[in-house]
Amino acid sequence: MIELPTQIRWLYRSASMFMAVCLMVWAIFPDIRAYAAGLFLGTFVSLINSIHLARKVVQIADMAEGKMKRAGIGLISRFCFVLIAVMIANRLSQIDVMFTAIGFFFAPLVSIVIGLALSLSKQE
Repeated sequence: MIELPTQIRWLYRSASMFMAVCLMVWAIFPDIRAYAAGLFLGTFVSLINSIHLARKVVQIADMAEGKMKRAGIGLISRFCFVLIAVMIANRLSQIDVMFTAIGFFFAPLVSIVIGLALSLSKQE
């Protein structure tokens, strides 16, 4: 549980850098603005979901230690974040729905890479 804040910090940094690149692509290349906006929106929601999930994991760990009475996993709220992002992308023609869906996979994939990198750095 000690490495969870470190992983979230690295995830936040990498997602911020990726979203900054998406904004630069959006500003420089007008032909692919919808794709960059979709990736930005999907990555943003993915980051929010990962931070929310990390808080829920801490709550469940506290519940297991007896510090809390009851804690849920927040699955419905994370689904609602995704649903709202898809509805926004579907409603606005400036945002591509497919690239929004691709952006949802940013945080889980980067979290795996960050976890592996942190575990390998601990072994050395």
